[in-house]
Amino acid sequence: MQSKREKKIEWITKEHNIWNFVKPQFHAYTPPFRGLTLGNEKIKDEKKIVEILANFFENHFTEPDFNNKNVKHML
Repeated sequence: MQSKREKKIEWITKEHNIWNFVKPQFHAYTPPFRGLTLGNEKIKDEKKIVEILANFFENHFTEPDFNNKNVKHML
């Protein structure tokens, strides 16, 4: 068993694709997108999804507000 495993590893290291041997969960895979779930509601309308995601990322990447009362912001 050990020599068989060593031969297999040697074969893999000679520029052969390791993805032939790893478990399927390591393969690149994107699950199908079926919509957004907000609470109990499932949104499938593409325009609404784009609007919700755009608002989220615009808010997420805005410049932070400087608070001069916060000691950590003063450093």
